[in-house]
Amino acid sequence: MDAEPDGERGGAAPLRDAVVAAGCAGIGGWIWVEASGYPTATDPARDPAVLPLVVACLLWLCALSIGARLLVGAVRARGGTGGAGSAETPRRDWSSIAAVALVATGVVVYIWGAFEVGYLTATSLFLAVMGIALGGRPTFGRAAPAVLAAVACAVAIWFGFVHLLGVRLPITWAL
Repeated sequence: MDAEPDGERGGAAPLRDAVVAAGCAGIGGWIWVEASGYPTATDPARDPAVLPLVVACLLWLCALSIGARLLVGAVRARGGTGGAGSAETPRRDWSSIAAVALVATGVVVYIWGAFEVGYLTATSLFLAVMGIALGGRPTFGRAAPAVLAAVACAVAIWFGFVHLLGVRLPITWAL
């Protein structure tokens, strides 16, 4: 058997998964606290807190499933001989932490940018940078499709919010 399960690969995958699980649980908790303060409607279908509370629960379920997978991997690793060699583990650990830091920084910059330069510009830039940075080497061959896909997704999401859901979003392309 050539491929090892995630829990037996060494330090990078379990650390990354633990960070993602903690992030999902934390964001889910923040959404739950924020949505709990929303005003309630007499009609449950029009209650503004329903969708955020569902998203919070889904994030918690994701965190629980990742945690369960980590636990199963740890139990299996105890019975086995361990994982991959430790020579590559520090490099992979740092790259996983750097990827999480990049996404966290990108989200903060995106939230600021949505108010400063508008939804379409901020979303296009965010999706393009994340697609290039997390998808591979930022060469022109990979950057052009990522930028085109990001712009198309930003416009589609904007159209869905504005025309299908009736939610106003700032529309600006200027930097």
